[in-house]
Amino acid sequence: MDTIEFLRDIPYSESNSEIYKNIYRVEQWLRRITYTSLRISYSIDDWIDSIPSEILNELKKRRGSLRGRILLDCENNQNIIWLSTIDELSRLMTMDSIWLTIKSLTGFTKDELREKINLLREIRNIVNHNRATTYETLNICNGILRYFDKGINKFKNKVFYNEKLINDAPDIYTLPAGGEYFYSETEHFVLIERCQMLDYHIGDGVFHEFPCVNIAELLEIFKEMGNVIIAITVCEEEGSNYDAAYGVICPRNYCNVKHYDNIVDIMNNAESHIWDQKNYLTQSAKHLCDPKIWFHASNPDTDDKNVSEIPEQEIIQGDSNIISFPRK
Repeated sequence: MDTIEFLRDIPYSESNSEIYKNIYRVEQWLRRITYTSLRISYSIDDWIDSIPSEILNELKKRRGSLRGRILLDCENNQNIIWLSTIDELSRLMTMDSIWLTIKSLTGFTKDELREKINLLREIRNIVNHNRATTYETLNICNGILRYFDKGINKFKNKVFYNEKLINDAPDIYTLPAGGEYFYSETEHFVLIERCQMLDYHIGDGVFHEFPCVNIAELLEIFKEMGNVIIAITVCEEEGSNYDAAYGVICPRNYCNVKHYDNIVDIMNNAESHIWDQKNYLTQSAKHLCDPKIWFHASNPDTDDKNVSEIPEQEIIQGDSNIISFPRK
């Protein structure tokens, strides 16, 4: 049954909000996967030039128009992958030059990926043009999202949870200001993470708490290394048992000792101002949602919990004009 809310006499379908949020989430991960695949497939200077010229020229034009948004106090990152349309994103993801990397990181197949992105685009256009959706539309959308989430979870495991770990530093290095940092390598990435715990006493017990990171400061301190690092990672769960509060991901194919030393120096020098008692949800959205910031859970997501749970038998079977959707 459709859930309707009246907004000053205008009926509004709540499924529109649910669909928009889930497409937003999946689209952000598809852009991250595309950007990452380009970065680990090419050098620092060559990855942009690998984009087909007709797409690249359009993206550069759009980037030039971002200056007009400064007064709107919104997220305004100039990464050109986030300026692509969903059709352009589909073309980028299925380029022959990076397809094997995309497939390795996600397990997607090219034809099915194109098909699902096209279906997602249709539903996205319905919501973005403020046309009402129904429970059945949400049902269809969730079927598509399950396909994407399987590949996204595989990507997360490779990036955040050290799948196929090649080299983990034998020592834990202590920073001058206290706390530690960790270094690890996977097939494609170098991951340098920063751990910090605050001790506090309750009665006879000593408890540990992971403070939040000031995301605006985090973006600022790594600003000069934007062409080296792929992303800045932040554990979203305060007080979790995950070791690292934040870290950086670099392409393994060209992250050298100099880059590593620079990153550690930045972490050392940031100790006096990087930590924040503010909950992440109280910090500015324009910083939290910056494409350079990748929040992640402390443990792998293995059961597609992000998609609204709809009983399996309720997923629309449809007629021959409706493409069947993958199951869990």
